[in-house]
Amino acid sequence: MDELDDSFEFRPITEGLGFHRKVKSIRDEIEGANIAQEELSSHIPTAQKSTLDGLMTSLNTKIDFLSDMPLEKPKSPAMPVPKIELKKVVKSQENEKTSKIRELHLCPISFSFSAMVFDAIMSFALSLLFLIGLVVATDMDLGRLLQASTMFLTNQIGLAVLYIAVAQLYVIATRAFAGQTLGEWAFDVQLGTNEDQEQALFPLLVFTRAILITITGVIILPLIALVFGTDYAAKILSLRLYRAE
Repeated sequence: MDELDDSFEFRPITEGLGFHRKVKSIRDEIEGANIAQEELSSHIPTAQKSTLDGLMTSLNTKIDFLSDMPLEKPKSPAMPVPKIELKKVVKSQENEKTSKIRELHLCPISFSFSAMVFDAIMSFALSLLFLIGLVVATDMDLGRLLQASTMFLTNQIGLAVLYIAVAQLYVIATRAFAGQTLGEWAFDVQLGTNEDQEQALFPLLVFTRAILITITGVIILPLIALVFGTDYAAKILSLRLYRAE
């Protein structure tokens, strides 16, 4: 009976129930871990240093890895585009249209009595300004000058010459630069067409017309134009008056 007891041994039905454990060597576990680590590191791809250096040098912009702001994209140089000022183009087109419309409605006339009266008043006012300037410059007594002008013919002729000179200067300046005097502008009258006023010789024609009227007695040619309806100055110089209608 004792012999049976000595040969009897309890064994678990399956391994792993806690009755039996396999003893493993610590050295074998360490070697297995090292082998697994080497296999894992061999499968991780590593970038070559030369590739990274080439990529960094090819970038045009400086990359700041610490900044949270979005990177600015490099701007490609754009082709220069000519600037067209639309306002000037539109304004020039409007001026051309208005000038054409106005020229289509220009009617030739021989004389404008209302414009002449207006310009005569303007010339008289300018003559007074010139006379005051002359009195101040020469330190002359204005009262004595006016009294002498009523008594002596020479003084009257001098004042008349001053008035005619100022009037012709006023007419030449306004017509040469604006194409019409203030009286003509007020009553829609102008000297010459728009094409005539754009010519380089237009100021010379205005001056010649003024000299011709002055030589013929200032009022003779305008009076003939008023009575007979014929502008002889326009026939001589091919530059006549027009009314815009």
